[in-house]
Amino acid sequence: IEVEGSLRSREQTFELKGSSKKNPETKTVRSWFIRAESIRKLDRAERANGGAIAADGATPDDVPF
Repeated sequence: IEVEGSLRSREQTFELKGSSKKNPETKTVRSWFIRAESIRKLDRAERANGGAIAADGATPDDVPF
């Protein structure tokens, strides 16, 4: 699949349990999420030779790094 969109973050501040009201202890948490604008299924036809070979000549068994 191919997903187009943006990566977004949001910060929330929580008051910790057991902290005093005069001097509350807080913790800030950042959450990340993806806002997808389009999701597409890629149409990949199998090659005539029966093996899947990428454009750079790599086979599926090759290590990517």
